[in-house]
Amino acid sequence: MLHVAGLRPRLHCRVCRHTLSRFTENRPKARVAFRLPAVLLLGTAVLASVAGCFDRDDRTGQLMRIAHWEDRRLAPADSLSRAIHSDDAHIRLAAVRAAGLIGRDDVLADLLATLEDPSTTIRQHAAFSLGLLDNPQAVPALRTAAASEYRDLRIAALEGLAHLEHDGSVFVQAALHGETIEAIAAWNGLRNVADHVPRDLMIETIQAGLSRQEDEILWRILRCAERAPDSTLVAQIAPFTRAKSAQVRVHANRALSQLGGLPGNGPALNAVLDGCEDSRRFGRRDRSRIRIAQLRALGRLAGTMLARQEGTEISSAAARITGALIAGARDEDPHVARTAFTAMTTATTPLRLPPEAVERLSLLPVWRIRLVQMAQLRLADPEGAIRAAAIRAYGTLRGAGALPQLHEAVSDTIAMVRDAAWLTYAEQTTGDDPDTVGDLDEALYRTDAITSARLEAVNRLWQRRAQLLAPTDTTGLRRRTHHLLLQATAAADFVIVATAAPLLVDFPGEQTVEALLHAYHGASGEGTGDIRLAVLDAVATLAGSGEEPETEPATHWLSESWRARIAAALQHAFDSRDLRIRLRARAVAAQTGLVPELLIPSVASLKATLPAHERNLQQAPLTLPFDAPDVRCLTDRGAFVMRLDGRTAPNTVAGFLDLIREGFYHDLIWHRVVPDFVVQGGCPRGDGWGGPGFTIRSEWSRLPYARTAVGIAHSGKDTGGCQFFLTLSPQPHLNGRYTVFGEVIDGMDVVDTIQPGERFRLTIVE
Repeated sequence: MLHVAGLRPRLHCRVCRHTLSRFTENRPKARVAFRLPAVLLLGTAVLASVAGCFDRDDRTGQLMRIAHWEDRRLAPADSLSRAIHSDDAHIRLAAVRAAGLIGRDDVLADLLATLEDPSTTIRQHAAFSLGLLDNPQAVPALRTAAASEYRDLRIAALEGLAHLEHDGSVFVQAALHGETIEAIAAWNGLRNVADHVPRDLMIETIQAGLSRQEDEILWRILRCAERAPDSTLVAQIAPFTRAKSAQVRVHANRALSQLGGLPGNGPALNAVLDGCEDSRRFGRRDRSRIRIAQLRALGRLAGTMLARQEGTEISSAAARITGALIAGARDEDPHVARTAFTAMTTATTPLRLPPEAVERLSLLPVWRIRLVQMAQLRLADPEGAIRAAAIRAYGTLRGAGALPQLHEAVSDTIAMVRDAAWLTYAEQTTGDDPDTVGDLDEALYRTDAITSARLEAVNRLWQRRAQLLAPTDTTGLRRRTHHLLLQATAAADFVIVATAAPLLVDFPGEQTVEALLHAYHGASGEGTGDIRLAVLDAVATLAGSGEEPETEPATHWLSESWRARIAAALQHAFDSRDLRIRLRARAVAAQTGLVPELLIPSVASLKATLPAHERNLQQAPLTLPFDAPDVRCLTDRGAFVMRLDGRTAPNTVAGFLDLIREGFYHDLIWHRVVPDFVVQGGCPRGDGWGGPGFTIRSEWSRLPYARTAVGIAHSGKDTGGCQFFLTLSPQPHLNGRYTVFGEVIDGMDVVDTIQPGERFRLTIVE
């Protein structure tokens, strides 16, 4: 590993040092004179070799300077421009990469010129970096590059265009007529820009594309159909729910699931159900993936049909849906079982439950009784994640009749189960019977050991009762809720503050604004960005609240002095070192009119004046590319091995290894596990909000997020830290948006079995 402190002018070449020593030894003059011509020739060669070593020293120095610019996210424009046009291809490549990661427009013209570089590798990286600049002026040049005679440049240009806003027309030709690898890049890009593509063009392209035969292209086309749900596509997509490829089946079900809110979704539901009865041919992992996709689709599609189910008798369609959900809940794969209970919750949440059924289960439809019984059966499951999912389903299916079980679950030893119980309680009770729910209410409003999940539950309880009860607040619930949220914005835990801030929008008034501004200005250390972003979001919502007609000025209920204080906070945010806060503040200022238009900087100005990042002293020293060791992860389910990529993401890898050596990852938990998507861990808090005390720079690359990829989690560019994730299946939408810094090379079958809340530790393989 090459650190800044270790750089000194010296001869790195062992051969050169050895050669010089040989020719500085004392020798007889006669022999030296006799061999002078040979010595001169050899001396010339030695000097040339030594000069080459010094050239390498100079290259290393220049590479380190570029690494410094990249790390600070700031470079002298003229110096970076010279590096981009250097005679040394190594320097040019590093500079082109840095320009994209720095993300400033100073060298846009230089990057555009580099699309004609003699090196094909540099041309490809230039195309990718142009995409990262997020500048619309790069679109025309990338369109041209996408039509190049060189296939590799065409693909790189398509990858760059996937990060820019445009109408998507550049992708259509390659998507429909390009060879497989080019079409893959085009379909990946088309999904990314789907919101900007004319709907008719998107539908026509999908319809035409589904005639292709390559599985690697078909599932990507189906991903695009997810972003443009249209009932006219059902007939074409339905046959793919029984395709030979598991990956194609998964995405066919996902595409059909997006039709849940559209009229006439019956054929989509039938196609999913038909596929449920035809997955036995696949191996265990593929079968589980398909069932997970099917169950998610049922959750979105089945509600409309079940709502039409009248009486207590069960129809054939309801029986099929119920059978598939129960089979999933019984599955031996915990991922499948959890998904089945989540699907039950999704499907039945909108369906009204008769109040008479609280005491008498037999008043429910048979299909609902069967699901209730299945959920109740797994309320005591040894897997905490299954218990949590079963509680959510049971509460939704049973309504207020689930209160006894919720009483027990709020005392569970596992946090995710307790959180599920609180949220379910808040959603399902109206508080009509104080004798039944009073003790849970009291526990929910206690300020000791308040958690973000309890705050969310308090807010949902308030909203539900506000909707269902008389508008007069005879119980004092509004006052209690407001008071608790005000207290939470002054908590020591930044997560509580960031959770409470946006919940205060239901209580407009000067007291609320005072609490929000106090939270904004009082934020410091870890979580500062989270708090300030939450406050800015709350201010944006509050500015449009109130009971007066829309012709009234924004925040009319505030005095001039309070509006001035909010405006001052927004202008303070324009100077933040965090670009996310700058941009969010600008959007809020423009939306609310609290800041005069002349005093609102442009997006380009906010980016151009962003100060350099400051490297935290706790971080590993700045590092050039190096060969990294493997890392072994021991979990509750077994062990797996990750191969780290110190060549593509050297600083991410160096920081990761330093944390491992410090014992940072000893006995942490997997706090996020999304079936067939990712397994995520490394949070010292165990809730996904924690970090190592500093942030690291994103090292985005063209490496794809295939199954087994290892990436760094973040909440925006350059906000990563210690949390990492493993992809359980290909995830092209993450490409170039999250740092890939390794892959699982052994034990992926172990990764597939990991459940949330389980523990792990990391060690370096020496």
